[in-house]
Amino acid sequence: ESARLATASGVDVVIAPGMEPDVLVRLVAGEAIGTRFRASNAHRESRQRWILSALTRRAAVHVDHGAADALRRRGRSLLAAGVLRIDGRFGRGDPLSVIDPDGDRIACGLANYASSDVARIKGMHSAAIADALGYAFGEEVIHRNNLVLVASRDRPQVSHG
Repeated sequence: ESARLATASGVDVVIAPGMEPDVLVRLVAGEAIGTRFRASNAHRESRQRWILSALTRRAAVHVDHGAADALRRRGRSLLAAGVLRIDGRFGRGDPLSVIDPDGDRIACGLANYASSDVARIKGMHSAAIADALGYAFGEEVIHRNNLVLVASRDRPQVSHG
């Protein structure tokens, strides 16, 4: 997961044996030692990198196919109607992962609602949130401005040396 976060942030990662003599010098010289994870080509702003810190957390929302498509293809916000279930606990404003029906992480974002609230409103139309909770922090579980897609190109490319 650390390699995934680093590569998604544009940083190459090498895992090499620390007891190997002159391992850093040899790596810089281009010797193929250890496992290399190539950085994503996507340039990320610092805010997006912070949101991507959800890659190292266990909190997640699982979404249906319609929600996954709306996020990936149409750049939409995540609405409660598309949430199937949640994993872990999170507070309002915490970073969390978005998981599609195939079990793939497709995005990370900042929650508009705590996990206990999302558990109560999942599957609901946005207009019903205020009635269900007695308050509303917006129509979205995660607003698109607080969402970073994790496309397949952001998955670490591994080469073994």
